[in-house]
Amino acid sequence: YYPFSASCRDLYARYREKERFLRNAFASKDANGLIEVMRRSARATYTHYLAVQGVEDEGDVSFMLDLFTIGAVELTRQWVNRGMDTPDDKLIE
Repeated sequence: YYPFSASCRDLYARYREKERFLRNAFASKDANGLIEVMRRSARATYTHYLAVQGVEDEGDVSFMLDLFTIGAVELTRQWVNRGMDTPDDKLIE
């Protein structure tokens, strides 16, 4: 029941604290590197949320989950590598 915008602000603050680590971790192409770990974690979170709503992870839903999580992680990687130049309010918007 934590507001979405507040959780985003907390997450972005943590990212800014760990910017150097994140840049290095995002550079890894390892199968268990940060990109893959974030993608799996985000997908599991949204899969669970949808399951609670009665939506199965199959067919078009499965494709959309992959599309969303892969895109979200890639955009996060780009944001970190650009120096986290976009203000929190704009990201939340």
